[in-house]
Amino acid sequence: MSYEIYYKRAYIKVGNKFMPMIQHGSNNCWECSFKGRDIPEKNWTCLNYPTHQFLFTKQEIIELAKKNSKFETFKSRHTPFADGEFEKWIINGMKSARTVEEYTEYNNRLYLIDYTNYEYGKKSAERVYVDSTDRLLKLLAERGEMRIDFSFWERNLRLPKKQKKIREKTRKDHYFALKNGSRFLYKLRKNGYSYITYSGGEKKFETEKQALKYLTTYKQRLKDFEVVLVEKGCWI
Repeated sequence: MSYEIYYKRAYIKVGNKFMPMIQHGSNNCWECSFKGRDIPEKNWTCLNYPTHQFLFTKQEIIELAKKNSKFETFKSRHTPFADGEFEKWIINGMKSARTVEEYTEYNNRLYLIDYTNYEYGKKSAERVYVDSTDRLLKLLAERGEMRIDFSFWERNLRLPKKQKKIREKTRKDHYFALKNGSRFLYKLRKNGYSYITYSGGEKKFETEKQALKYLTTYKQRLKDFEVVLVEKGCWI
């Protein structure tokens, strides 16, 4: 059975509108890599069925998602999207949208493809490089929307890596810990727990509520422990 696989999203932000660019390919179509290996077909196009427009407001993207979610779609080979998942996948693409300038800053190339004079086996479709938002808007105004599409030249886009937010530690004059006699809980293990007999290196909790919740969650394994206040400066 032939079906379409939807791999990635790379939405383009144009003012308060979006161009929903998606990477997709048929499950039974393959391409030849530079090394001569057969690899799955993957193409970048604008997801705009059943319209012919390319720029959508947020509400129009939501409506577009509802219409396209009626079809059976796959997120990988042999794995279809679950009910409602493809609709959310389309809508959430707006969260990571970038401008044309942001894509080209990392050497990704966006093209307008014009099929107006295309003839199979005789004349190729015209490709026009798009390097800015103004250029994109100008081309849309000049070319219309009936026989054109957009595509990235790259199979795999080059994008900046997400930076993890580092939580700043603050110094507290006290904290809470779990204690059993002279033993402080250090860490839960698969078959028990480890402990230390001095304060400072034990498992710390910022609030008594957090410590009590932890103790309740693992009450069977920590039944002899209790929450204690440790009045000592530390970093949490």
